[in-house]
Amino acid sequence: MGVGFVLYFILHLTWLIRASSSDCKEKCGDIDIRSPFGIKTGCYHNSRFKVTCNQTADGPKPFISSNNLELLDWSSHGNNIVIINNPVTYLNCVDKGNNDNTSPSNVHLQGSPFFFSSRYNAFGSIGCGNLATIFHNNETTRTSRCLQESCGDLASELGSCYVTISENFTSYTSSC
Repeated sequence: MGVGFVLYFILHLTWLIRASSSDCKEKCGDIDIRSPFGIKTGCYHNSRFKVTCNQTADGPKPFISSNNLELLDWSSHGNNIVIINNPVTYLNCVDKGNNDNTSPSNVHLQGSPFFFSSRYNAFGSIGCGNLATIFHNNETTRTSRCLQESCGDLASELGSCYVTISENFTSYTSSC
């Protein structure tokens, strides 16, 4: 079976937002690009907030240049939430030698003003006999885990387990 992540991750900003110049009212596709983000030089707070408007098969889409994450929405209404698009991670851990069904994923936000929201995100496993574990930075100290028991019936095959992510969670790597 596989491990799945939520398709959209919600990131938090860690500071107050400054007002943007009227020259910096920018748009990429259907997304309004507002301060601290920007496309043009002088419109973004610093290089971590520079947005690149990339042409895709579905039209133009904004990406945060520093980590190449697609920017879906940005709310500065008291909670400073950034919603990004990150592909679902799927790993076929039953057959580790079959790379055709494996798409490992990782996101690293260290050194940026972003972190994964522990309130709006979850880390988990869907399927049979899977273990979802979160380790601290040194990868030896486990902070949380859940185990989906092995399958014995249809109900357990459709089962899942989720763990709470810690505050200021900044990276993940999925692996078998």
